[in-house]
Amino acid sequence: MSAISADGSQAHGIAAFLAAVRADEELARALRHTSVLPAEPPGRVSLDTLPEASRAVARARGIDALYPHQARALAELRAGRDIVLATPTASGKSLVYALPALESALADTSSHALWLFPLKALEQDQAKKLAA
Repeated sequence: MSAISADGSQAHGIAAFLAAVRADEELARALRHTSVLPAEPPGRVSLDTLPEASRAVARARGIDALYPHQARALAELRAGRDIVLATPTASGKSLVYALPALESALADTSSHALWLFPLKALEQDQAKKLAA
């Protein structure tokens, strides 16, 4: 995304999005605060937070640690809470729903999981990953 800022310069990415919001009178009134945070390397959480079967699956897939958002989401799910996980592509969302389903199936072979995907292409992508 790119946009022309109020000063006439062209902005890209998040800067373009913010410029477009600021340029729209109604949206600009709703905007309360913006800040740019410096980039940081991703945090890592030990697989030791997972049950042994899940650790084995993760390691077999070349995963040696979890991202913090994955560890937090898995902990919330294990505590019986619902979650919404919205992160960019290739950030590990699939692992967050696949591991609890696997753990449930291993604990109770009569358990079921229902996965709903918004797009056929996404469903096909996930089916290929799970079949591997």
